[in-house]
Amino acid sequence: MKLSVPLFLAVSCTGGFFTLVFLMMFVPVPEPSKELLYVLTGQISTAWVAIVMYHYGSSSGSSQHSETIAKALEVRQNEAATTAATAATTAATAATVAATVASEQIKQDRDKDQIKP
Repeated sequence: MKLSVPLFLAVSCTGGFFTLVFLMMFVPVPEPSKELLYVLTGQISTAWVAIVMYHYGSSSGSSQHSETIAKALEVRQNEAATTAATAATTAATAATVAATVASEQIKQDRDKDQIKP
C-alpha cells in the first residue's frame, strides 16, 4: 500500500505534464489565460522533475546506501556478539583449567604430606 500513493502521484503528474505540453502545442489559448497556463505548466514540470530525480536520482542511491549500511551494522553486531560469546567461553574454560590445576596441586601437596613419616 505504501508504494501505491507515490506511484499514483508520479503517474498523474507525468500524465498532467505531457497533457499540458500537448495541449499547448495544438490548442489555441486565449490571451488572458496564457500567463496562468505558463505558470501552471512551470509548476507541474518542476514537480515532474522532482519526482524523476527522487525515483532515479540521488534519493534512490541514498536509500540503497542506507540499506547497505544497515546490513553492514547488522553483520558487525552479529560478529561482536559472536566474539563476546567466544571470549566468555574462553574465560570459563580458563577458569575451569585453573581450578583443575589448583585442585591437582592441592592433592599432590596432601599426598606429599601423607608420605612423610
